[in-house]
Amino acid sequence: MNSRIIFLIPLHNEGAIVSELSAKIEEFLEKNPKQIFLLVCDNCTDKTLPDLVSRFSINKNVYVISNLNQAGYGNAIRFGLSFAHSIGFDWAVTLDSDLSNSLEEATKLMVLASSLTRDSEIILIKGNRFSSFKAGFMSAPTNRLPFTYFANLIARFLSLGISRDPTNGFRAIKLSWFIQNKFSEPGFASIVEELAVASQRRNSICDFDTFLSFQTAIRSTTSFTLNYSLVVSYLKHLIKIFPKRIRFLVLS
Repeated sequence: MNSRIIFLIPLHNEGAIVSELSAKIEEFLEKNPKQIFLLVCDNCTDKTLPDLVSRFSINKNVYVISNLNQAGYGNAIRFGLSFAHSIGFDWAVTLDSDLSNSLEEATKLMVLASSLTRDSEIILIKGNRFSSFKAGFMSAPTNRLPFTYFANLIARFLSLGISRDPTNGFRAIKLSWFIQNKFSEPGFASIVEELAVASQRRNSICDFDTFLSFQTAIRSTTSFTLNYSLVVSYLKHLIKIFPKRIRFLVLS
C-alpha cells in the first residue's frame, strides 16, 4: 500500500503573495488532481486566512487551517504535522510559502518518500541545496550566499554528516515518527531540532539533491530573518547532535 503524502505550507501574513500562491496551487492541481495541500496560517492578522478560505472553501484537495496558539515557524509546522497525521497521512513534504522550493521539486521528493515502505527506517528526507555550486548559488540571495555556504559547512561539521544540508527546511517528514517524539523549538531552528532528536534515537535520514531558487519564487526576496538569537538556537541543537553522532559512529 502506497504512503499518503501531503504538501504542507506554513504562512504568516502573506497577503501580498496569497493570490499568486493560490493560483500556482490551482494550476498544479489541474495537472495533479490527486495531490493534497495543507496550508497552515500561523497567527495571521492580515487577509491571508480569509483569502485562502474563500479561494479553497469548496476545493477538496486543499485544507486551510489556522494556528491561533503560539506563533513561529516551528509551532506552525508542528500544528500542521499533527493535523496531517490525524487525517490519515503518512508523510508531509514541507515547502516555503514563496515556492522557492518549486512544486516540481516537491513532487520529486514526494515520489522518493512514496517509494519507501511503511516499515522503512528512514524518517526524514532532507533537501540538499549543495550538491553542486550552481544549485547552491541558486539557493540563496546573492548577498547572503557566502554566509549560507560557510554556515552550511559549520552545520555539516557539527552534525558529522547526518545531513549534507542540516538547516534546509525543504524536507519530507514521516508523521508516525514525528508524533512519537517531543519537539519544542518555536522558530526556524526546529529544522535542526528534528535532526537532534533523530540523532538521539539513532533514526535514519537520507538526502535529496535539489535547489531553492529565489529567481523563480513568488517573492523576489526571502522573508527569512537572520539574527543573533536564531544563530544561537541553531547552534544549541547542532551541539546536541555532535556527541551523539560521535558515539554512534564509534559504535557502528
